[in-house]
Amino acid sequence: MCIQDTSNTCSNPFTVQVEDCNGYTVYNLKASPIHQSSYCFREITPNSPTYSPKPTVVPDTTDTSSDNSDLLFRCTFPPSSNQRLFHQTTWYVNGVVVHQHQPMLMDTAYLNNTGITQAKLSAEGITQIGFNITCEVRAMYGVSMPPGPTASSDPFYVGFEILTKEITIKQGETGQVRVRATAPFRCGNLSEAFSSFCSMPIEIPTANSTNGFSQDDCAISIPYTQWNQPVSVTVHGTITPTYGRGRLDSLLVLRTPEASNLFPYWANHTIGTVKVTVLKDTALVRRKSCASYNDPYVRQFDEASRLSLQMEGRFTLYKLASQLLEIQIDVRKCTKGNGYCNCGVAVQSGKTVFSINSCDTNSWRIQHHGCDESDNAMEIRKRFNAYQIDLPTGAQVSIYTYSIGIGKNVLNVYLPGTVLDTLASRGLCGQLSNTQSDDLIMRDETWSSNRNTFINSWRVGTHDLFNTDYVRTLSTLQQPQTYCFCEGGSKVKCSPLLTMNTGVRPNHYKDVPCALHGNRKKRMVRNRNIGHRYKRQTSAQVWNKQTAAEFCNNLFAASTTVQLCSNVPGVDTNSSRDDCISDIMLSGTTDFQMMSIGTVRTSCETEVLLNPDLWVTDPNNPGAPTVFDTITNNVCPNDCSNRGTCNKGLCICSAAFGSADCSVDLTQPPVLDEVEDNGHCDLATGNCQMLTVFGLTFLEDAAIKCRATKFTVGNGGSLNEPDTQVSDGTERSLSEVGCPVRVDAPRGIVTAYNISVANIDNIYSESVEVLVYDSTCVTVDHESKIWIVQNGYTVQNGVCISKDSSSGPDDTTTTRSTPTSTSTSKPIIDVTDSVVIPTTTSGNYKITMSYVTLLASLISGVLSLALRDF
Repeated sequence: MCIQDTSNTCSNPFTVQVEDCNGYTVYNLKASPIHQSSYCFREITPNSPTYSPKPTVVPDTTDTSSDNSDLLFRCTFPPSSNQRLFHQTTWYVNGVVVHQHQPMLMDTAYLNNTGITQAKLSAEGITQIGFNITCEVRAMYGVSMPPGPTASSDPFYVGFEILTKEITIKQGETGQVRVRATAPFRCGNLSEAFSSFCSMPIEIPTANSTNGFSQDDCAISIPYTQWNQPVSVTVHGTITPTYGRGRLDSLLVLRTPEASNLFPYWANHTIGTVKVTVLKDTALVRRKSCASYNDPYVRQFDEASRLSLQMEGRFTLYKLASQLLEIQIDVRKCTKGNGYCNCGVAVQSGKTVFSINSCDTNSWRIQHHGCDESDNAMEIRKRFNAYQIDLPTGAQVSIYTYSIGIGKNVLNVYLPGTVLDTLASRGLCGQLSNTQSDDLIMRDETWSSNRNTFINSWRVGTHDLFNTDYVRTLSTLQQPQTYCFCEGGSKVKCSPLLTMNTGVRPNHYKDVPCALHGNRKKRMVRNRNIGHRYKRQTSAQVWNKQTAAEFCNNLFAASTTVQLCSNVPGVDTNSSRDDCISDIMLSGTTDFQMMSIGTVRTSCETEVLLNPDLWVTDPNNPGAPTVFDTITNNVCPNDCSNRGTCNKGLCICSAAFGSADCSVDLTQPPVLDEVEDNGHCDLATGNCQMLTVFGLTFLEDAAIKCRATKFTVGNGGSLNEPDTQVSDGTERSLSEVGCPVRVDAPRGIVTAYNISVANIDNIYSESVEVLVYDSTCVTVDHESKIWIVQNGYTVQNGVCISKDSSSGPDDTTTTRSTPTSTSTSKPIIDVTDSVVIPTTTSGNYKITMSYVTLLASLISGVLSLALRDF
């Protein structure tokens, strides 16, 4: 500083101390050296602070009601450690100012007082998530003091972050699409009390319907306590069994629901899309299949060898443990020679088991356990004598049934390999791979060079899919993973089967419902003469290899199926002809001849369904039909048994013949051999309005008729007049028909129905007998036909009605019904001395029983009963 006078602007300079205190300049002034002088100052611009830390946007929530919370954002930064500063916070959304706070002293309340709430954002038109928010901070020494430099936070995105932008998987493989929320959410002050309900839903539909992939769900949810943790949805490359290579690109959309009561600020927001690429390459599995056909041979996936299965037992044909899939076959001796046959097959997928079996019965028995329409792990269709079962792996099991005589129902099983079988399939089918040296892997995962040792290792033990008691234990298993096609809205389909796309199918398939009837606690072969009309004549011819070869060569030369299929790529008719020769040599008969033709048809139809090259017209012959059309239109089951012509895959049968292959003589009636539950139906557990019968030669598309003759015996022991009803039957399977019976007329203590079935006209089968009663008070012995009515009950319209009684619980009324034989079509009633059953102490229940004998032969179809008091 210096002294200023009238003649000198600056004289006698001297120094004073100066200090800058939070924007204010403080001077340590000495006493003026000149009398009557003072210090003078000109205006000086205040200083601004240089402290400028980078702030961070921190998201939070604030509860606004019992079930609602709003977003809250704070702009945080560290305070100066050596200065007392004021700060001003400004908020931006997508680069535009939405709110600016007044400068405030930086203290403990500063961060709470300078945030921005969801309400303020909404007031500025920011009514939904999906924006970038930024805060800006400037320091100053006072409210009106100049600010220092501006510091801005990084943009903070409010919404969701897709962590998987693209994903590439192969068919049959799975991948994860991951997403996370960037900001917290809550459900008001009840969040902790109902934490399981406070989750943010995210919908995940596909942007197109190519069905190139499926998902484990169409929505996921994020718990509020884990809002910043990634969640994922699994996508599965859909398996298409058709041959080829390629890729399919699809888009997966992630979005929040259109409306949400808990999270309205988050609703109706499109998060983004994910590109899903699915690669296809069937080079390894092309034309690789496993089959078991009669006389039982097993062709393995890699065709290292043809296993001869000339031994009885149940065997695991195929197993894929990772997918809970297994196929078992039942093999029995079926010829007088050395021949054995497949007479049963059971297919498991998770807890669902479908089986076809005729090993212990004259007709086919079909069971379907552990499934329902909402949780089905297999899809079954029926086409003529064939069943096709689609499995979650993309595998399509084909089962072809044949009848070679009464008690000689046999079947072939065919299974094309899929990409999921690679290095994973087990059982007699072997391991599907690119080599033949690893096919004999035994059940214990060791390898054997001995075929018989290998085969015996796959004998079925306690895990027997034909054993109903074991199958019931499978109910504790989970079904295979469920996947969904999610097109949004109501177009959501979820099933274990949506991991595969079956593509082209031949015509004439019918869906088989998930639940099939067939409650057979005990078998009951009622007609002991079942085979007398259809028994094949035993051939006296002695076969040798030359005569067998001549027969099979002639058979194949005359077959339309063989001639058409011999030109289809990949179809080997020579091996089927060799099988024909081997079958004759083993069995000593030609019973299996049409099964050899059937193996040609199976491989032929499979090839035209799986090979897209056969779906297009030959460019060198543009007017000709495709190979697919030629085969599907002109190949029919069993060449229509030489009793009809093939038209568009259907047999047009000659007069007096019917069925899908024209093999049934329509002048003969069907043959019944068994009824449901040993011929008993219990009114305590059902209404007994539909009774099931089993037998042979039911026509698939015929107007099947059921004739039911009803006999009733009342409380007094009197026989009521027989009542006959004819109604439409329901064909449920190859050998199962449901017959309705009248319930409008009164039923007795025990009501007997004689049921017969006709395919056409009035050509009815012999009848089988069903007894209907209420087990609450009526006990019927299944074998002796002795039935007991417990005292203390009366029976009204077949239903037990309890009465007051002083008698003990062991007091009973016993009546016996004894089948006998007669040639008459009318029951014979033999009435002897009446016996009065002692009344109860109440005197209200009195039964007078007569010995009533109802003589009716099973052959004539009339009930035979003998009623006796004991």
